[in-house]
Amino acid sequence: NSKVLPNGVNIAPKKPARVEPKTFFANERTFIQWLNASTLLITMSGFLLHAEKSVYNKTAAVISFCAFFLVLYSTGLYFKRLNLLKIRQPYGYFNRLNPFMLCVITGVAIFLLWADSIKGSDFLDFGGEGRRYLRQSMSHRDLSEAY
Repeated sequence: NSKVLPNGVNIAPKKPARVEPKTFFANERTFIQWLNASTLLITMSGFLLHAEKSVYNKTAAVISFCAFFLVLYSTGLYFKRLNLLKIRQPYGYFNRLNPFMLCVITGVAIFLLWADSIKGSDFLDFGGEGRRYLRQSMSHRDLSEAY
C-alpha cells in the first residue's frame, strides 16, 4: 500500500484524519460567534433605522449590508469546514482572512456611525437634512420652557 520513491524511501499511505465530536462542536461555536458579530451590526442598524425622522437611513443600510454579507460568508465557511470534517481532511481549516474581515466590517460600521454623528460634518453627507432640521428646531425652541 505504501509508495516507494526512486531513492528507496517508503512513504506511508495517507489515512483520513481522526475527527472527534468536539471538533464539530468547535465549528458550530465559531459559526455562532460570527452570527453574534452580525447580530451586533444588525442591532446598530436597527437603532439607526428607528431614529427620529429616519436621519440615518443610508448609514443603517450600509451597516445592514455589512451584516448580511457577514452572515452569508460565515454560513459558507461553516459548511465548507463541516464538509472538510466529514471527509476527514487533515488540512484546509485555517483562514487568515476571517478575523481581518470581521475587523474591517465592524470598523467601517463604527466609522460610519462616528462620521455621521459629528455635528455639521461635511465629510459624509449621510443625514445632512436631519441635522439641519434638529438645529432649526432647537433654535426656535425656548429652552426655559423645558424646565
